This record gives sequence, C-alpha cells and structure tokens, in this order.
Amino acid sequence: MTVWLDDTTDEVVYPPRDPETGEVTGDPPNATPVPVSIRNGVLICMIRAATFNQIRAEALATGVLVKHLDDEGNPVKDAEGNDVLVRGPGVCGFTYLGYPVDTPGTYDEEGNELTPPTYQDLYCCNFWLDQKATARGLWKDPARLWAAGSSVVAVRRAEKGKKFKGVELLDPDSVSTPINRAQ
Repeated sequence: MTVWLDDTTDEVVYPPRDPETGEVTGDPPNATPVPVSIRNGVLICMIRAATFNQIRAEALATGVLVKHLDDEGNPVKDAEGNDVLVRGPGVCGFTYLGYPVDTPGTYDEEGNELTPPTYQDLYCCNFWLDQKATARGLWKDPARLWAAGSSVVAVRRAEKGKKFKGVELLDPDSVSTPINRAQ
C-alpha cells in the first residue's frame, strides 16, 4: 500500500477503512501519498530510469549509495576507473535488476530460440532501508520530492508511481511480482 505522510506532523498515516469489510474507503485527510511501502518496519523502494548511470547518480545524490573509500579516505575505483559505490547508512539492500523482460522469448524443445524476448526500456533497481533508518524518517524529504513535485508515471500495466529528475519511484504494491501476487 502506498505510504501516506501527514502534512502537519510528517507521521505515516493510513487511509480510513470500513470497519466491517476492511476495505479502504478514501484517502487520509491532509496527507501526501508517497509511492513506497513499509513492511515490518522496512522501507521498500523500487526505482527505474533510462540508464544504469542515471540510477547510480541519483542513488549517490540521495545517499542511498555512497563512494567506497580506502583506508586513507580515497575513493576506490573499479577496472574502468569508475567510483565503486556501496550501500549508504541504513540501506540494508540494493539490487540492480537491469532491463526487465517485457515479453518472454519462445524456445523449441532443444532450447533454440524461436523468438527473442523483448525488454522494458527503463533500467530498474530496488532498495530497502532497515528498521532504524526507516524509523528515523530521513527518507521522508526525498520521498516528498517525488510525491509532490513530479509527474505521474506513464502506466505500464497497473504500476503507479511518480517521476522526478528522470527517475521513477514506483509503489511496490502496484508492481506485478510473485510476492505481490501471493498476497
């Protein structure tokens, strides 16, 4: 479910529900919807952008990823001379997913490709903040940037989200994944 932030207290609030059915009956008053989820105290974010480098740049700018430093405080470089990035404080997971398959390929009985798969045109990754980082609420200001000042993501299937500086933040509960289909 999309997280709602109270515009006055900045606390996480939830939509009103029908007491008999449990169905959501509306939006919380005076609150901003933010396309993230919180499960068991862990903040879950799904982002996508046109390129891998765009994802890295925004993750670095927001502190989700930080430069890996050697013992002398110098940035560690990879074989191509790029800064090595590691998870920032409170980030308990960061997964690069690449360009997801849009339409699976088809194959004959021997595994030969009959039709190639097609891929989505946006690079995807997921990240999670641990319970302590989520509780501290440092995620709220960057999340509000996406929520308040951005355009709605073009609908791909039933996905919902917002776009800011070319990076889309998706509501994890709106994305069709095995874990969401099981709930």
